[in-house]
Parts: sequence; structure tokens; C-alpha cells
Amino acid sequence: MNHIKTFFILILFFCIYHCPVQGLELIKTKKWDVNLSLRLAPAYVFNYPSLLNGFEFYNMEIEFECEYDNRVELALAFDLMELYEGSGFVPGKLIEDAYLNYNFHKFLKIRAGQYKVPLGEEIALGMSERPYYDHSLGSRRLAPGRRQGLMFSGKEIFSFLGYQAGIFNTSETDKEENESPYLSTAGKLILDFDEFPGIYLKSSYSIYYSFDEIFAQAASQYFSWQFFQIHKLTLFGEYLEQRFYHYHWNNSIFLLLAYRAGLFEIYSSGEFYDENVGKEDKDDCFSLCSGINLYWIKDRLRTSLGHRYTNEYQKGEEKNRFVLVMMWEI
Repeated sequence: MNHIKTFFILILFFCIYHCPVQGLELIKTKKWDVNLSLRLAPAYVFNYPSLLNGFEFYNMEIEFECEYDNRVELALAFDLMELYEGSGFVPGKLIEDAYLNYNFHKFLKIRAGQYKVPLGEEIALGMSERPYYDHSLGSRRLAPGRRQGLMFSGKEIFSFLGYQAGIFNTSETDKEENESPYLSTAGKLILDFDEFPGIYLKSSYSIYYSFDEIFAQAASQYFSWQFFQIHKLTLFGEYLEQRFYHYHWNNSIFLLLAYRAGLFEIYSSGEFYDENVGKEDKDDCFSLCSGINLYWIKDRLRTSLGHRYTNEYQKGEEKNRFVLVMMWEI
């Protein structure tokens, strides 16, 4: 196992040294646009009091994108973590995204394939779109993640309204005991406002329902204010809820505050996760995160030092996790 990890670390440094800053543009013509992108996030992790320390990868993926005539889009993304963790070459696990878009109009786009179900905003944020290194606990436990399906979407209706709606092939949880062959549906309503200089406001509400009576919903609010060119203040909050009818009800609340000045950024977040609402459950917890980021090479390289404190109060356990991570995107 160690030689596999060493091999991937060597590949990482080779890519950082040789890859161009502007990314890998394979084809660029009047109608064709073909790109290859790579996202890597190696980290050194220190856990206390468990003292389980060492090198990890938070992200390792390669993505191929092809666009024709600004109408047809094809995307393929591969999760190389499956190879890094020693799972071997299993196509079903390696393929992260595989979908085809057809843009009829900005009001109507059709997507078919495998991609993230539109429930919640935090889970949709990529590595370069969030200041912290890992998704929130609520997103990782409650959001459906990637599923195969058909989705319709549109944006800029009345200049501020957008939507996503689709049907997907399975239940919204990855837990084996809750997987089901039933179809599921999801929809999201998005309000975007950028009427004032430097200010961007985004609100969304999304809902998910599986025909085996699993229901989930999410509400989020995003606010950013860019001032004096190099300063940016970001506020984000999200509520996620998941109900298994006649079984249990889970929810989470996530809040984020970030401030960036030029190449430097500081952030702090808090999260409360409640499983089996109204009952004492061993997985109930709250966490506090904080960190500092340093951006390089037009934001394509980011060095981040973060700390996460987690209190699993039903178990009576407290955990601290310190992470030094380098996020590279080309």
C-alpha cells in the first residue's frame, strides 16, 4: 500500500512542475472547445487525541470536457482516489461524473447521465469554490451525492430566477441498509441578485423525494461583498433535513464566515448535526472550524492550514484535527 501512495505523490509533484498555469486546452476552434483539468489536494493530518497522523489526499480527480457550438457539452470526471486507496481498477467506482448537456436556451438545458443531485448548495461547491478543505458533515451524510438521471435546468428567468428539476435512479443515501431500487425526484429553485456593484446574493430552496418514502429538503443563503478590489467578505448558511418516514429524522445547520484580502484569506465555520431528532443518538455532534489560506499562481494553487474541533456529546468524545493541505487545480 505504501508504494502505491508514494507513486501518486511522485505523480503529483511531476504535474505541479510540468503543467502550464493556464490549464490543458486540447482543442480550441470556432465550434469546438476541448479541455482537460486536474485537481489534487495532498495533505498532512494531525489528529488529537487519537494521534492517527500522516499524509492523505482530500481530492484527486481528472476531468475531460468537450463543448460543441455552445450547445452540446460532454463531461467525464474520474476519481483517482479509488486507485490511491488501493481499490484497483473498478470502472464503476472510478467514474465520478459522466453526462451530456444540450443547451436549447439559457432558460432550458437538458442533462442526462451521472452527476450530483440538486439538493443543497454546499455539496455543489467545488474545491476551488469553498475556502475550507472538506465538505460539511451534513452534506456528506445527508445529501444524495451523485446519481444517474435526467435533469432540466434554466437560469436568468426575469434576470434573477433559476431552476433545476430531475428524476434519478436510486434512493438518496449511500448506506447499504437504506439503498433502494426506487426512482427519486429532486428540484431546486434559485434566486440570484447582483444589482449592486460588488455585491452578490444567492438564495435557494431544494427538495428531494424517493418513492420508498424518503424525503429531504435544503435551504441556503449566500452573500458576498467585494470592495476596494482586493477585499471580499463571504457569508454562507445552509439547513439540510432528511426524513425516513416511520423511521427517523436527521438535520444539520452549517454557517460560514470568510474574509479575503489579496492573496490571504481567513475563515471560520460552525455546524450542528442532529441524528434521530428528539432522541439521544450517538452520532449527534457539533463542530467548529477555522483556517487560513494563501493563494498562488492566479488562485490555481492554494496552501491551507485548518483546524476542526468536533464534540460528539452523546459519546462524551472531543476530537481535534489539524490539516495542512495544498490544493492544486489546472
